[in-house]
Amino acid sequence: MIRDISFAISSYNRADDLLDLLHNILALDDFEEFIEDVIIINNGSTSSYAVVEDFVAQLDNPRVKYHLLPTNLGATGGKNKAFELCKGRYVVMPDDDCLMEDKNCLSSIVREFERTDTDREIAIVVFKLVYHINHQIQWSGFPHKNFKKYGGLSSFQTYFFPGG
Repeated sequence: MIRDISFAISSYNRADDLLDLLHNILALDDFEEFIEDVIIINNGSTSSYAVVEDFVAQLDNPRVKYHLLPTNLGATGGKNKAFELCKGRYVVMPDDDCLMEDKNCLSSIVREFERTDTDREIAIVVFKLVYHINHQIQWSGFPHKNFKKYGGLSSFQTYFFPGG
């Protein structure tokens, strides 16, 4: 059985942030039901990733896979490499310094992709980005140009993708 979601994470010189993210992903509701794999790419970091390597080894979970690249492929290259290795139907690509605030986000992700009440096929789902310091929405990364109109909604359709 292939589970629905893969996480594709590329990291460069932020081992502690990545470790926080891994703890966060593993603590999400319904991890066993929804997560096919968590692909971690160390994108040629020059700082030690021993804390991450030790954590993954002790975890001994075949769905959590750590790969060290011999050279840095850049942000896009590292993410593309992680994406290539994913096996889930849907791929979540968080930055290594983010956390999922909603512990129930996995079912929400699947529900958004499988919506049938739309005239468009869903191809990309973007999260609202929230600053850790003040828990305010990061408007510059918001997936629509009209933040005032759409900022309070739980979901909406748009042609705009802030990462594109």
